Amino acid sequence: MKRFISLLLCLVLVFGFALSENSVTAINNTEVIIIEKTNDGDYIEIPGNNTKSNSGVIKLLPAEHDGFFYSDNGQYYGKSGNNKYYQVDREVILLSKPTSLESITYKYDLNPEIIATLKEAISCHDPQMAPNATATLYLSGGNSKDTGYPYADENGNILRDDTVVLTNAYTTYQIIKMGTTAHNVSASLYSIVVQGVSNLPGVGFIASGISLFTDFVNTWGTPTVWYSGDYVQVRYNFDKTSKWTYVKTFGQWVLGAHTNQVKIKKLDSAQYYTVNGTGRLRQTTRTINTTHSTPNFEHPEYVAPYYVYQPISETISYKADTHIFYP
Repeated sequence: MKRFISLLLCLVLVFGFALSENSVTAINNTEVIIIEKTNDGDYIEIPGNNTKSNSGVIKLLPAEHDGFFYSDNGQYYGKSGNNKYYQVDREVILLSKPTSLESITYKYDLNPEIIATLKEAISCHDPQMAPNATATLYLSGGNSKDTGYPYADENGNILRDDTVVLTNAYTTYQIIKMGTTAHNVSASLYSIVVQGVSNLPGVGFIASGISLFTDFVNTWGTPTVWYSGDYVQVRYNFDKTSKWTYVKTFGQWVLGAHTNQVKIKKLDSAQYYTVNGTGRLRQTTRTINTTHSTPNFEHPEYVAPYYVYQPISETISYKADTHIFYP
């Protein structure tokens, strides 16, 4: 019996080590990225996860946002469009807590355009809908925008990226039309129009393709009297990634490109009219999960060096009737 138990334990250990080894290999092949620092100061990926070329290699795991990684010592890295990696400082603020922005601006010498983006996100956010919505900052400027963690492109230009990622932001309701003619606008509202990205269809409010007013009538019946308190309004639930790409020019960091990516997660509407003497509210929510990117979002380093002092600014907006929303 003892010999049987010993044999069984040996088999367990052997298979355990085999499974453990295979698990590590699978993780290394699918998740872990190996980088090393070159003599030029760039961080590049080692093909095939070959860790034997340099004892100073760094192992990276994917962070919660695309294009960012972290090492076992807690240092975060970004990945440029030309497959080079660069160090970043990571900070997170709650959109429902405006005072958290003050600590960031005190700690970092942020560029004005980043501060403006954060203030706008905080002011437009509805904390009741998404109390845990965040803005994650990946800053390549270190504690001063005059220093930073740069990377080089194939032409020898020195660049760096600052990125702000809004996660699960929810706007307050935006009034599209209020008053006795609100139903006329609602009758023509089928979708929001995507602006800033070419050749994309609109995003519909109702999955069946009917207008908002038709949806109201299907729910409550047809109003026959119109009042000044009638309204149609819209709000948005979204993620957004804003990227600023700077070029080192005559010893200074100069903005060359501002690019964006927006994921519309939900599209809400609310209408109010009177039917048979009773005020009726109709609200809709449609889950969208559609991502829109500006033309140079994936490779801003290709264009930024050519537009210093007159930077490219690519934005995405959504239009409902005449109301334009800039996430």
